[in-house]
Amino acid sequence: MTGTTVNLNVTAGAAGTARLFLYDVNPIDGNKSYTRVWNTSCDPATNPAPDYGLSACSTADGTTPPWAPDMMGGILASQTFTVAAGTSTLSLTGATAARLASGASLLVSFVNGANEVQAFDVPVKATSTGGTVGGTVPATLSLSLGAPASLGAFTPGLLKTYFASTPATVTSTAGDALLSVSDPSSVGTGHLVNGTFVLPEPLQARARNAANTGTAYNNVGSNLNLLTWSGPVSNDAVNLEFSQLVKANDPLRTGTYSKALTFTLSTTQP
Repeated sequence: MTGTTVNLNVTAGAAGTARLFLYDVNPIDGNKSYTRVWNTSCDPATNPAPDYGLSACSTADGTTPPWAPDMMGGILASQTFTVAAGTSTLSLTGATAARLASGASLLVSFVNGANEVQAFDVPVKATSTGGTVGGTVPATLSLSLGAPASLGAFTPGLLKTYFASTPATVTSTAGDALLSVSDPSSVGTGHLVNGTFVLPEPLQARARNAANTGTAYNNVGSNLNLLTWSGPVSNDAVNLEFSQLVKANDPLRTGTYSKALTFTLSTTQP
């Protein structure tokens, strides 16, 4: 027996049909006896049903499982096979390992071309052994960023706040995680610069995800904490958003104002 499959090697002197029944034993006395192998549809006046199914009377016979009071009606599984002369392996599936472990019997009925029936039963007992299955998770802190954010064109002499955003994805297997942004430059730290020209107003940033939709803008400065996670997260979609105020009297130099920022994903519980 393997798992929930019962394999039985049988040797037949002639070709025929075999039916296998796996059934519960009597829970009181363990009796596995049966009164007949196949119920018959014969006329009892002319051809009485045999006590032990030693013949089959019509092609309809063999379609009803064996039955007796001490079998308790406990058919667990059954299967029909066409058997050739010689040795064959018959596999009966459908019985659960738990039911087999409590004890069962395998009843085999075989009828040849002459409607001669032979029957026997085989005690079946299953054993089980505990096993373990599992997997490991490598320590992971992953932060991926989208395309650089663009604030567009600044208009000199106009009071306006410009906005930009870029997507990010966070994956962490740590017990907690922190996303922060910093400006490592010593030139106009926390401000956009164009060569030696520095925008007077500081650059502000915030980060939002599905769990944090109300975060506010704050000055980037030398370092700014953006988002925190209290447990592991996989492929969390984050939107990094930027705000830049330009006042009407702010001097603007021709060219591009920008700043290379550093985004860091860190943890205190690896």
